[in-house]
Amino acid sequence: MKEKAAIEFARAQNRVREIDEKINGLNDEIAKANDDLEKRMRETMSSEDIINYSEFLNALLIQIEIKKMERIRAEQALIQKRKNLLEKTKEYKVFEKLKERDLEKWLHDQNQLELKEINEAAIIRHGKDFL
Repeated sequence: MKEKAAIEFARAQNRVREIDEKINGLNDEIAKANDDLEKRMRETMSSEDIINYSEFLNALLIQIEIKKMERIRAEQALIQKRKNLLEKTKEYKVFEKLKERDLEKWLHDQNQLELKEINEAAIIRHGKDFL
């Protein structure tokens, strides 16, 4: 269970990272388009081309906003996966502690049985006066 929670947490982290990369890519694309627009405006550029650039830049800005909302949702999922991983880790530690205690109790019980058998063998061999 702990391993599954760790895998889900890693996937959520990767999802946030992927969205960040897409946002950065879109920002880079906007920067390039702005540079290109400035360069082309120094030369002669038709009003239709300016409108097209403006619409293109607006579309990129909308895509960035959509990705930012997507990132918020992915980050919320990441927080939930982190909580789940911490919970599973705690459960695992408790389970391991219980197993350790059970083993110690079993070993103690085995020791007691062995001592009892040794005492019984000594009594049989040497009689009751031995004790």
